[in-house]
Amino acid sequence: MNKFLKYISIAACLPVVACTEENPEELTSAIVMEQITIVMDDETEAKLYTDSQTGVQTLPMIIGESIGLGYMTVPEDISTVTFPALVWSSSNEDAVTVNEDGVMTAVGAGSAVVTVTTEAINTVATASINVSVVENPVAATSITITDNATMTNPDTGLPSCYIGETLTLTASIEPEDATYKSVLWSSGDESIATVDRVTGVVTGVSVGTVTMTATALDSGSPVSATHQIYIDEIINPLGIRIDNAPEQDAVFSLSQVSFTAGFSTYPEECTLSLIEWTSSDETVATVENGTVTFRTYGTVTVTATCMEGEGTLPEGYAREASFTIVIPAGYYNDDFSSESMPWWESDTNGAVCERRQDAGTGEWYLHVTPGVQNTSNWRGDIQRVPDDMTVSAANSVPYDNNVTFLDRTNYPIICLRMDDMNDHGGSNRSIFIDVNNGFVDGSGSFDRLWWGRLGGSGANRWTQKYLCSDGSALLIYDLSTQSFQNGGQIPENSVAVFPNFKIGYADIRTFASAEDAAYRLFWFKSFQNEDELNSYLGEWSAETGITYE
Repeated sequence: MNKFLKYISIAACLPVVACTEENPEELTSAIVMEQITIVMDDETEAKLYTDSQTGVQTLPMIIGESIGLGYMTVPEDISTVTFPALVWSSSNEDAVTVNEDGVMTAVGAGSAVVTVTTEAINTVATASINVSVVENPVAATSITITDNATMTNPDTGLPSCYIGETLTLTASIEPEDATYKSVLWSSGDESIATVDRVTGVVTGVSVGTVTMTATALDSGSPVSATHQIYIDEIINPLGIRIDNAPEQDAVFSLSQVSFTAGFSTYPEECTLSLIEWTSSDETVATVENGTVTFRTYGTVTVTATCMEGEGTLPEGYAREASFTIVIPAGYYNDDFSSESMPWWESDTNGAVCERRQDAGTGEWYLHVTPGVQNTSNWRGDIQRVPDDMTVSAANSVPYDNNVTFLDRTNYPIICLRMDDMNDHGGSNRSIFIDVNNGFVDGSGSFDRLWWGRLGGSGANRWTQKYLCSDGSALLIYDLSTQSFQNGGQIPENSVAVFPNFKIGYADIRTFASAEDAAYRLFWFKSFQNEDELNSYLGEWSAETGITYE
């Protein structure tokens, strides 16, 4: 405490000492420690692992073991700091002690947090490390190595990367409770490939096969495992052909999430990472290695560019190839055939929403098992899930692609194919589309304009219903004629943004169990007009054999 008071006294006097009649504005200020980082040698760093329960990086130690820690600071020259003294401490000295030089000693089984900080009051510069101490270490018995290689050398069948590129090796250790859960990596031939001893990141140096070794950190005779990889020669891509380019004016639903371009190259075996993929508007969609990821509605052109080369290319190949993707606002084609589609989930009464496939027809659907609403009713709403939607101050992209956009002018017809439990022995149900916090995209305002149920208060407000021969029903809503419970209709030529969008399914009765009251949602689709809807339904009926009336 006397030491702290001394610092306070010095700090209080500094401006007085520095202020003179000749330089009244010249004040001396304290230089504070901005940052401290704990450092350790490679062998110690390699022992760090992420605790499966806490998610915190942890250093294992054995009773009687001592490990020295170092530090780096900002500013780097600690002598320039007003209060340069550092203090080491342990949160549990029954497990770990630490001396003034940062040397930790494991003294008993348990865990502790070892911290280094400055002696200055109200310091923000501090660093810590979690330590777990065991009395009897559990040795590794086996190591399994995997890699994240994106290609395989056709001649050797080995995972590979190109000269100058990287891949990452990962080691899994058995048993699960082994004391040291990480390894040290080494390369059998660093003239072919190097590997980071701690991270397992491999960098290609020259063409050839190389063996990488992972060695457990146990003392004595540690176990090890090997993994062969092949380093390929860089071959410049001279030409490219998009094999599945979308047709002219082809449209995609934002809920499809992505599109992957299949492509061929000349020469066939070449370094694919040298092909440059670009998007004309990354606010609409981004692209990486031919996979286009949708971000919001709009039109975007994707281009793949090869290196310049001499000579002619085979027919169909070009130095540059591109295609255009159109993602209209309000267009939806959710049929749950892809796991990557925005997921729908239940949000009421403990209901459970699962993606399933019909064993007979192969059709995918969402199976919703409702929860208890009250003594006589079941309820199982489902909603589109807008994970971490973000909007800029200008009310522009990006949005999370699970946000629901509705466009009354261009895609006013919404069609749900689902079970109406009144057609399956029920005596009552309330089905409704419900929104909240709706606002006009691009208006500059996030003010809530629409909330409540489509078609007005109450339920079962569809404009048309068709009963299908397989027991499902087609429920049709029309934004061009229907208003929301609050806020009226969406204006013409406007796009409405709904962070919250759900299909409500309540008051289901009378069923003995939740499974008896379960229903299926086969699709959520939108159409430009009734003619387009009827054309689609006719084609679907002819293809599946399911009739509707």
